[in-house]
Amino acid sequence: MAPSQVQIATSALQRLLKEEKSYFKEQEQQEARIAKLEKQAPGSTGESDGNEEFQLKQEVCGLLSLKKKDFRVAFSIFFIFVFLCGAGWFFDLN
Repeated sequence: MAPSQVQIATSALQRLLKEEKSYFKEQEQQEARIAKLEKQAPGSTGESDGNEEFQLKQEVCGLLSLKKKDFRVAFSIFFIFVFLCGAGWFFDLN
């Protein structure tokens, strides 16, 4: 028998919540890398190859991209939640 709309929405919600959790973890890691790059003075280490500024810009762009993805996931979570509420699954609407 095919799954119901509520089962499909619930599975999608669970998947999106896991995805959102991984985005938060990745965002924390990326913010830590950015902070580390910001603390390093250009040319302060002997192994510097002069591309710290480029690396910092790349990390910041990556973080912004990650935040956009996280926003889309949060938006999807909201709409699935509204669907489940409207289906009477989460709240007793009667």
